[in-house]
Amino acid sequence: MTNENFIRARKDSKESFGDIVLKQIRRILQIGSEIDSQKKYIQSVENLGILLLPYADEEIKEKKTYEEFYKIMNSIEGTETLIEKYKEDYSNYKKIILKDHEDKSEEYNGYIKTYMGELELRYAKYFFSELNLLLQRVEYLKSSVYGDGFDEGAEEDIEDKDE
Repeated sequence: MTNENFIRARKDSKESFGDIVLKQIRRILQIGSEIDSQKKYIQSVENLGILLLPYADEEIKEKKTYEEFYKIMNSIEGTETLIEKYKEDYSNYKKIILKDHEDKSEEYNGYIKTYMGELELRYAKYFFSELNLLLQRVEYLKSSVYGDGFDEGAEEDIEDKDE
């Protein structure tokens, strides 16, 4: 689909950007519960990050959350960064595997590759939680969750009546 077709289709759609973000979050949560869906989960989280990039606040910029995530997932140096981030876990895992595979066989390399995938998934979950905190801080989904007619004062009145 070309950009022009995408823009035209987007204009014809009744979905708001908030609806698209909520759909992506639901997709990530669904994929997260599937077996053997690690790559799809990471790609879905990455896509959500791309969608929310224009809404990044100072807190997420200061942490360099986006830059680090994309470096880890999309570059050769990312592997080194990931190992450094989870240095203790990675070191312990290698020691355990080396006990059974001192010759560093192909099987050993397979275990290490699988473990690196698990670390990528762990970091993607961290990034997803950071994106959710961003959405909360900027109150981006407030109208999508409560509707456009949401009135904070009305919510406070309800709470007062409960007391």
